Amino acid sequence: MTDLLGQTVAIEGDVRLLFAPRLAVVATDLRLPAQDFPDLDLAKLDFSRFSISPRHLLSGGIHLPEIEARGLDVLLLRGEDGSTTWVEAGRNVTKDSSDVSLSGQPDIIAFLGEREIAFEDMRVHAENRLTGFEFDFDLESLAIDQVVSGEAVTAQVRSGGTINGRPIAFSGDFPNGAPFAARGHMGALTFAVEGQRPPAAPRGDFDGRLSLQTPDLQDLLDLLRLDGEIKGGAEAKAAVTRRSRHIDLDEIDLRARGEGGATVRLTGRFADVRSARDFDLSLLVDLVGDKTPLPPAIFLKDMRVETAEIRVLARGGDIEVDRFALRTNAFDEEIRDIGPFRVATVTRSEDGQLKLDGVTLSIGPRDAPYLLARGSIGNLLTFGDYRLSGELDLPADRVLLTLRPEDAARFGRLTGQMRLLESNGEPNLQLFELRSQDTDLWSAEFQVESADLEDLDRLTLRASIQTRDGRSLLEALRLEPVDIGRMGYDVTATRQANHVDTRAVLTAGQSVIETGMSLRIPGSGPVLRGTIRSDDVRIEDVRSTILALIQLARVKSVYIDSRTDALAGPDDGFQPLVLPSESEAGPPEEDLSEFQPLVLPQPDLAPDTPEDLSDFQPLVLSDGPADLAIADILDPEQFARLIDAEIDIDIARIRGQAGLSRLKSQAEMKSGKLRLGPVRLAYGKGFVDMTATMDAIGAPHRLRVTGRTDGWDFGEILMAGGVDLGAGGTINGRFDLTGRNASAEAFLRSMSGKATIDMTNGHISTGLIELAGLGVLPWLFSQERQRGYADIVCLKADLDIANGRIETRQSVLETRRVQLVGSGTIDVRNDRILFSAEPRPVAQPLSRSAWPFVVSGSLRSPKISVAQRKSRRALVPLAIPDARKPCVPDISQLQQMDGPDTARPR
Repeated sequence: MTDLLGQTVAIEGDVRLLFAPRLAVVATDLRLPAQDFPDLDLAKLDFSRFSISPRHLLSGGIHLPEIEARGLDVLLLRGEDGSTTWVEAGRNVTKDSSDVSLSGQPDIIAFLGEREIAFEDMRVHAENRLTGFEFDFDLESLAIDQVVSGEAVTAQVRSGGTINGRPIAFSGDFPNGAPFAARGHMGALTFAVEGQRPPAAPRGDFDGRLSLQTPDLQDLLDLLRLDGEIKGGAEAKAAVTRRSRHIDLDEIDLRARGEGGATVRLTGRFADVRSARDFDLSLLVDLVGDKTPLPPAIFLKDMRVETAEIRVLARGGDIEVDRFALRTNAFDEEIRDIGPFRVATVTRSEDGQLKLDGVTLSIGPRDAPYLLARGSIGNLLTFGDYRLSGELDLPADRVLLTLRPEDAARFGRLTGQMRLLESNGEPNLQLFELRSQDTDLWSAEFQVESADLEDLDRLTLRASIQTRDGRSLLEALRLEPVDIGRMGYDVTATRQANHVDTRAVLTAGQSVIETGMSLRIPGSGPVLRGTIRSDDVRIEDVRSTILALIQLARVKSVYIDSRTDALAGPDDGFQPLVLPSESEAGPPEEDLSEFQPLVLPQPDLAPDTPEDLSDFQPLVLSDGPADLAIADILDPEQFARLIDAEIDIDIARIRGQAGLSRLKSQAEMKSGKLRLGPVRLAYGKGFVDMTATMDAIGAPHRLRVTGRTDGWDFGEILMAGGVDLGAGGTINGRFDLTGRNASAEAFLRSMSGKATIDMTNGHISTGLIELAGLGVLPWLFSQERQRGYADIVCLKADLDIANGRIETRQSVLETRRVQLVGSGTIDVRNDRILFSAEPRPVAQPLSRSAWPFVVSGSLRSPKISVAQRKSRRALVPLAIPDARKPCVPDISQLQQMDGPDTARPR
């Protein structure tokens, strides 16, 4: 017995030799001591009967054609150190190939296949302390009958009992040299095998088909004593090949369906099931099925996986994810270069969790992976209680997707580390950081931590991007260079529940702008408070920053143009249209039509089908009842109604523009009304106080600008316009304008409203106004000509503006002796001006104007000409009484007078 089983056998009862009806040995109370456990037994057997073949016995071998046993208890135990209760290697106990496998070890299938077996009251406890799995078999019977029909011998197998408390049964007919069939069930799982032993193959080898079916997957989990909850059924089919105790599965097709309509399909092959070192499996998971499609994700915690397509390969024990395509209710993405993936052990914990230990995962090329992570998964069925830490090392062009291959090395690499774990149902990103290295073009650092990654709660984010020379960076990106010098952006953001704080610093050249924002999301709507401030800003830095940002926005189009040119190749002249044969056809051209740098891919649409964005929802932060509703984010009107924002702006010093010194303002958004101001813009002694408002609900495309201006030096304005005259005086004004807010040009071309310009107590170093209003002789003897300047008593212009067309009917400039009244239009949209003016002596509106003039033509180069003088309005000029008002046209005052001495023009 010891030689036969390769295991020590102790007989503590009786041993009898029977000669009738057949030669047999009967033994009671057999015990097989455990190999590596002195206090345990591999097996105990109350009663056994072994018939012996005399022919084999006389030839020096042992062959047992019949085995009968009752009261068998077997303990198959593997300890945590790999020790076992049985002997791993058996012995060659006979020259009969039916008893021995090709490796020289006993093949249990071959051994049992040609014997008559009758087991009753059989119990087997199988426990693997390395994996934590336990199986308790309680078999009422196991019978193998050899049925002879002519020259054919069929082994008929029947058994029944329980496994881990679930009923189990098996039956099968195995003819020698003919197809066989077997079927059975374990709990709710039913299975069937049909096949045939190939010619000349050892007994036990076969080719067949396997099918399994269960209407209750939860029953299967319970049978395996795994903790989890799953509702639904599954069925599977596969081709099975057994050679030398190695089982290969091919043409695998497993389909599972959950109670809610979710489906899983697994296809592929699996060579040598026991070792799991060679397989190719494709998994398609559809978690939506025939249910109503998931609504687009509103918040990160609402994101759900809809479908997943995974192809997993194993070669020599290394597992690789060849393809991983994921579709969620927020985005679609395909990920490649995942693997190798290794698992040291698969175990069942004491509380029934399926656990993976010693997990290693790499993403990227085998020789230089971008991510190398290690960890464990405490509950594989729920993908919970995981621990994962790793190192990142990837070329910058894996993030900056528009870099050309020849430029990638200049941008260096990004290295960092990550630590991710899940505890109590909350994914916790303990650390994720990246930093640039091996480059002098730029420097970047990125770090994020979150105690609740699903809701992005208890979040801290830090990011910094810097370059010492913005021109060099733009040139390396193949963009038009901008001389900006140093550029950088640093930001820190934190989130606690419904409160988000951000601090940012923008550096451009010699200018530094700091921002601070605080966002709260109470139930009534988001509340934003913030500041934008700087101690010193250079106008040139602002201009350069805008130009640089415009160039950076061109990265995508420049890259696509360069790739298109590269794929097009050189123009070799005319080529006739000839389709290549398959052997001549080159690799497919790279399709850049859907290229998106650092964005998620666009969904495929049928031709001529407009993309439906009615249900699009961006991912935003969330916090339970204080979450922003989906419509509040998507609908600008609703968002404008809800948000309450106030941002203070304070630029203490502005350099680079003569006299421009400071900007102080406030931006506000409440109840759908946007207000910027009052903006106070100082320029030398002059300033502008203005307020911009917009009704984001009623008129979101119209901007209204109101305000006043004062302190502007009249002489400096003339100098800026190219008029070199000594002049003085302080100009002020008021304005109320409305226009389109698409751009500054669009506003000027569409503005409508009113404006006024006033000046008092000024002077101008020219006598031309007096000459034009008094005539030659009065001017020659005037005090203004003698002293070389004229006092400007006042200046007033009322402007009516409609759709970019400025009109003034009676603008007045008045010295002590002359009143100049002008009218005309300035058409900004069409770049035209037409303005006429008539100077006359003060208080003599009926006198003839000596030198009326007209300004006309283009705004960029207007022409001034003397207008034809009109005839006198009256024979005798009338004087206006002492009640006359300055800067009101005298003719208007004359027309408003009512009395017997009032003269009317003839």
